[in-house]
Amino acid sequence: MTSKNLFFKLMLENMKRRIWTLALGFLVFFFTLPVAEASCSPTRDIIPMRIMRTIGV
Repeated sequence: MTSKNLFFKLMLENMKRRIWTLALGFLVFFFTLPVAEASCSPTRDIIPMRIMRTIGV
């Protein structure tokens, strides 16, 4: 049978592992967004140019 102290220590250790993986996933997601945004930026510049040509500016 597991004692109350051991149970809470194991629960705390499990929570530390889960938080670590969530933090790592967040960091990976956070740093991949600027890379994706930078790779899409040339096509974003073309669309306003087409609109400006259509309007006649």
